[in-house]
Amino acid sequence: MNTGRFVGASVAVFIVRALLNFLFYGLAMRGQYQAIEAAHPGLLRQVTPAFFIIDLVAAFVLTYLVIKAAAAFGPGLKGRVVFCEIGRASCRER
Repeated sequence: MNTGRFVGASVAVFIVRALLNFLFYGLAMRGQYQAIEAAHPGLLRQVTPAFFIIDLVAAFVLTYLVIKAAAAFGPGLKGRVVFCEIGRASCRER
């Protein structure tokens, strides 16, 4: 496993996760959270740094799992095609 590519992919996953979390929890659900906070003051605390740390750890774990799972199907383009086809087949079965 190339360490530089692993760290780069993990950082990219972290940025995407942080952006999606901000869009969903920060913008889409803002009204819901404001209503809850108005009804129950002090219920929701701001622990944003902890969420970023958890997202960073999750990004490294997800990247590691995907790399290891993809490696099980063989090297190169053939392994990637097999990995993607199995994913598509499992989605079609549902």
